[in-house]
Amino acid sequence: MSKEHLWPSWARATLLDTEKDMVVPHSIESSEAVSVREWDAPAFSATLKRVCLQCNNGWMSDLEHRAQPYATPLILGTPTTVDASAQRSLAIWAYLKCLLFVTVAGGQLADVYAVASKTFFEIQSHDLLPLHTSVFVAHHVGPRQGQYQCRLLGKPDRPVCFVQTFTIKQLTIQVVNNYLVRAPIEFERDPRLGNVDQRIWPTGADFDWPMENGLDDAGLTIYTGPQVHTAEESRRAQRTRKKLSPSARRNKRLATKRARRRGRRG
Repeated sequence: MSKEHLWPSWARATLLDTEKDMVVPHSIESSEAVSVREWDAPAFSATLKRVCLQCNNGWMSDLEHRAQPYATPLILGTPTTVDASAQRSLAIWAYLKCLLFVTVAGGQLADVYAVASKTFFEIQSHDLLPLHTSVFVAHHVGPRQGQYQCRLLGKPDRPVCFVQTFTIKQLTIQVVNNYLVRAPIEFERDPRLGNVDQRIWPTGADFDWPMENGLDDAGLTIYTGPQVHTAEESRRAQRTRKKLSPSARRNKRLATKRARRRGRRG
């Protein structure tokens, strides 16, 4: 086994000397256990020993080097255009970082690692992420230099959805795995955020960086908790809404209010 830094040397080089050992907030939320684990740790200097030497010096190293020219300007907030090639490289690199974060966190995420690590072979063999994975980037403009947040929906050994968000300087990346169906994932972002992110996996149209709307530290906290839906769930909800006429929806709301009043009087 090889000792692997969570962040590669080129990413740590974007930090000031005073920031490299900086303690940043981490949190893990599990919906099944209704629990939140929070701790502070020096993420930028963290290492792990669960990576085989051949992988570390081979295909994983290749992914790191391929992502470097695309990730560095995003981390530093340097103006650039993020094209499809950059989106692909950044998305695969981000997924790799999330798997490494899971190994560092350990504990209740040990089973999640066993499930998610199967994607390692898909990355290694096909240089692709699976269809049930979505990756987004946002421009972080707050003073916080780093953060890691993980939300696990469902049981650890049988996850329904796995949302990981990490920040390094001006780059925030969110990786979402949907284990219900192998289908695209749709989100309901908090309306307070506005349009603050861009999907990079599956890849899309070119876009400029920095993005027009930034994500401050308060917004970053909100951003880590999107409502997640599969495309089929969204279509089903839309069909249900269309079936109800405006008067039917109004009557349904009134009936709900009357039932609540009766419950309070009882």
